[in-house]
Amino acid sequence: MNNQLFKRNFLFSLMAVVMCFGFVGMSYGAATVSVDPATMDSPEVGEQFTVNINIAGGKGVGGFQAQVNYDSTAISYVSVAKGDYIPGDPAAGTFFPVFQQGDSHVVIGGTAINAGTGEGDGTLATLTFEVVEVKASSITLSDVTLADAAANALEVTSADGAITVPAPEPDPEPEPDPEPEPDPDPEPTPDPEPTPDPEPTPDPVVPEPQVFKITLTNLTEGEPGMGGQIFSPPIFATHLGGVKIYEVGQPANEALVALAEGGDVSGLAALAAAAGANSVVGEGMVLPGASVSIMITADAMNSSLSLATMLVSTNDAFIGVTDLALYDEAGMPVTVTRNLMSYDAGSEQNTERGTDIPGPVGLPPEEDPMGSNARVPTEGGVITPHPGIMLVGDVTAAFQWTEPTAMLTVEPYVPEPDPEPEPVLPTYDVKLASGLNMISVPLMPTEPYTAQSLADMLGSTVVIKLDAYSQTFVGYVAGAEGGYDFAIEGGKGYIVNTPEGGTVTFSGNAWSNEPAEMESEEAAAAPKINTAQSAWAFVITSDLQGQESGASYTMVAKNLRTGVITTEKVTEDNGRVTGVWADLSRKSVVEAGDKVEISLVDENGTVVSGPFERTVQTSDINSAFLSVNMRVGDVRPKDTILGQNFPNPFNPETWIPYQLSRDSNVTIDIHGASGSLVRTLELGHKSIGAYMTPSSAAYWDGKNSAGESVASGIYFYTLKTDDFSTTRKMVILK
Repeated sequence: MNNQLFKRNFLFSLMAVVMCFGFVGMSYGAATVSVDPATMDSPEVGEQFTVNINIAGGKGVGGFQAQVNYDSTAISYVSVAKGDYIPGDPAAGTFFPVFQQGDSHVVIGGTAINAGTGEGDGTLATLTFEVVEVKASSITLSDVTLADAAANALEVTSADGAITVPAPEPDPEPEPDPEPEPDPDPEPTPDPEPTPDPEPTPDPVVPEPQVFKITLTNLTEGEPGMGGQIFSPPIFATHLGGVKIYEVGQPANEALVALAEGGDVSGLAALAAAAGANSVVGEGMVLPGASVSIMITADAMNSSLSLATMLVSTNDAFIGVTDLALYDEAGMPVTVTRNLMSYDAGSEQNTERGTDIPGPVGLPPEEDPMGSNARVPTEGGVITPHPGIMLVGDVTAAFQWTEPTAMLTVEPYVPEPDPEPEPVLPTYDVKLASGLNMISVPLMPTEPYTAQSLADMLGSTVVIKLDAYSQTFVGYVAGAEGGYDFAIEGGKGYIVNTPEGGTVTFSGNAWSNEPAEMESEEAAAAPKINTAQSAWAFVITSDLQGQESGASYTMVAKNLRTGVITTEKVTEDNGRVTGVWADLSRKSVVEAGDKVEISLVDENGTVVSGPFERTVQTSDINSAFLSVNMRVGDVRPKDTILGQNFPNPFNPETWIPYQLSRDSNVTIDIHGASGSLVRTLELGHKSIGAYMTPSSAAYWDGKNSAGESVASGIYFYTLKTDDFSTTRKMVILK
């Protein structure tokens, strides 16, 4: 493919000629452009038909443009297709089948690679229309322009030929009835009926003021500054209908040139202000793939929308919309989505050199003494569709784009309705003493309370309820991860411990399960019996670790002063368990200084953790709970014990179990029946606990200190610790 044909100055010049309006009836005699067929039979409503735009005597034509005019009340435009006259594949060349479409006209045209080879006669384009109403109408040509491959205007005769669609023949008038014979005795003629008054002309529809949300989306692709196109901050305006900020085929005004060449919106903003229009400038550049949205008001006076934005990485390209109606015929605001193309303002030669283009591809000041806005003006240029970057100058192909370049979305803005005010709920104040309180929740909240949320609201350390089914107390401890949480119900009493006390306000409606009416909104005091040294409700809580799957455990807590025991089965998978002492007559159940013994037993009653002894402190009374961590296997024996070896009798090995009530150095001496020392097992320093299983008990392999197997008989083994010694008997039987 000849690269010379891609040069932008060639295409610019060619398109500048091809896109011009205002050559109606130019007659140079070299070529004739006409509509074919000139006439046709009347088609039916809904029927589609095609016409050709033909050229005769047009050898060497490489580009054309023509305005096709039609009666939109009779026919509607459907589509256009490239004819066979200008060679070249539209996908490989440059062909713009439709430049502009109005209510009753369409501007068509095109160029092609290898243009200028037309041999004289042929079809430039084929248009399809559809019949709307059968009546006399015509299709005419105007503003016909031709150019050769060098972008020189060619002589042309615009044969304003037309296709005429005749109206149907009118029905023949009926033959008049013969005059009747006069009546010799005629009846008197009645007075004529009065002519009714004509229907009043309806008042014109006046649109109501409306805020619109306008969104402009950049459809080009690429990394900003490296490809695609950046849009300058766009200007949007609502103005009087019928006003156009630009027209394709006409020179751009100074304000639009300032935007197209440098992104300057001040001129267009001044024009809008002078005309009483509303204008808004979008915030910041619009990067490839990004969008910008603005809010703007329209009304009966300013009922149309126009916008403009510069394609930064070009000489003078812009994207625009002019005079877009924002209301329909009924005066209702419209919703519109429209794809937009780019235009060449015609004010600048498209050199595509960095020195001529502002923005990210411009040269730095030290390399560009003329400045990045050094312009190369064009004399007599007009606005045309922009053919894109054509690989000349120093702007890379990454900045090329395809149509559509942008998308416009217009939609009426409907603000969200103000939220309904929250209903004012009854309130009730309760005074809480510092320490333990017995309360009931007076009102049902909109969000149901649980023990956790109630504790959070009150600043309580514990919440205790009496379980009606088991008749035992159940406790929740604030901050205990995985603690048992339960629902709070109306009409039920709960024990809470609030170290800070104070007044709390409940809000809500009457409980559905306890419809009690409060007589006063004055603060009611919760009863309190508590001192810093005792409590009438107290929780023992433990975080259990190491439990075996499927095993059942129970926590046993005993006050060694009072002998009162509380038990609670571990039911939570996370191992959190709580036991409660409470006396609803508010007698003390625990005092500071009390010693509490806490154990964990399995389903057989065997202690598997503990017992742990804790002394209740004043701080524990203040928080109304005591916490201890337990792990299955962490057994704390009260006494040091030497167990019976197993198996017994044995051959040749055995295990010797024992438990320690405190940490100690441990040895086991083995003697024969005569009292002689056979073997000493040095077990080293051992921690408090039980060593009762094969994995933890002392092991003897039945050999003496010389490594020889001993004979059958009776032997004695002695456990020695720092403060304890005891002996048991065992038998070797071979």
